[in-house]
Amino acid sequence: MIIVLVVVGVLVLGGAGLVGYKMLYPQALPTVSLPMVKTPAVVSLPLQITQPTNGQVLSVATVNVTGKTAANADVSVNDKDVKADATGSFTAAVNLDEGDNPISVSAFDADGNTSEQEITVIYNP
Repeated sequence: MIIVLVVVGVLVLGGAGLVGYKMLYPQALPTVSLPMVKTPAVVSLPLQITQPTNGQVLSVATVNVTGKTAANADVSVNDKDVKADATGSFTAAVNLDEGDNPISVSAFDADGNTSEQEITVIYNP
């Protein structure tokens, strides 16, 4: 809660410092009640990458990234948009370059809740 106090007056200064104070508005000011507004908490969605595993070495140039999240959530796998099914399962194909390949997965629901995970796989043809 924020409380703001406003005092309107005049300070009278003299050679010896503060000499007096006069209230310009000595009557009581009206009070105002404002409703408290609660912002809904952002909740982290469940998110699990089931395949491939972090650090896994692959000999194929394309990998199917699979996982689980909230039912019907929007999912982004390396900026490729997919939709989780009614059980929360998702799959997205990712092309790999030789060497280390970061795979970033984000999930979003209609309420604005999000979750993110990142793994790295190694493509060694």
